[in-house]
Amino acid sequence: MLGDPAIPGGAVSNPTFTPVILNVTVVLREVVDLSTAAAQASLDITAQELTGDWVGYQSRTPYTRVSEPIGIAPTQGLGEALFQTGVEGFRSVSARVPFNRTLVVFTTNLRLGSSVEFADDRGRVERINGTRA
Repeated sequence: MLGDPAIPGGAVSNPTFTPVILNVTVVLREVVDLSTAAAQASLDITAQELTGDWVGYQSRTPYTRVSEPIGIAPTQGLGEALFQTGVEGFRSVSARVPFNRTLVVFTTNLRLGSSVEFADDRGRVERINGTRA
């Protein structure tokens, strides 16, 4: 489901996707928040750039009707640059639900004391612990 079921017409089903609800506990030490206009302005980016069409960059070829731009989308380049700084993750506005935020966690950048823990639908708990100093 996508949208808000409390609003008439707000929930839209997606027949190609089976949703799974996971309870996730996240403890992070260093997260960049790109969900505000002020934060975006400080990096000279916009919400449109954060939520834009990044899949198309990897889908277009010389044989498709639209053959460019291709390669790494600006949003992917920004994500790679943030990863390289060593931060544990970043928050951004959601591309799918524009009135919500999303959290991206770079699990390989987790520091000591940071973790991501979730339980699957069978109650099995998985935990990723930070190992970096």
